[in-house]
Amino acid sequence: PPRRQGPRPPLGRAPSTRGVPCRRGVANPPSPPPPHEPTGELDARTGAEMIALFRRLNDDGTTIVVVTHDEQMAQAANRVIHMRDGEIVRDERSPE
Repeated sequence: PPRRQGPRPPLGRAPSTRGVPCRRGVANPPSPPPPHEPTGELDARTGAEMIALFRRLNDDGTTIVVVTHDEQMAQAANRVIHMRDGEIVRDERSPE
């Protein structure tokens, strides 16, 4: 498809627009959704919807990489890599 010309519209940080970049990335593959703190500014219900979306994508074979401090997001992951000062300090895999 042709690439968009000109500047991109700004991505809002308000809770109502935070999930838009993620859904845009999913609707227009192969652009991955931005992974940094995807649930950071969302209310609990919308955050749970984002986690469910990532779960469905992963169940369909898409690898999802998320950078987060959100314990609920981390608990939903199949694998969590803990880092400190740029070094891996722990690598956890959830039982399948």
